Amino acid sequence: MASKVFVDSDVIIDFFTDREPFANPASKIFELNELDIIKILI
Repeated sequence: MASKVFVDSDVIIDFFTDREPFANPASKIFELNELDIIKILI
């Protein structure tokens, strides 16, 4: 069962705008979601 993770809107903005130094960690969060390791809640 995937863990549920609350993601703040700033993390989403970091991901889509490729804002450094936060883009890589945000990318990892979305990757874990794609692998069904976590479930992102906004």
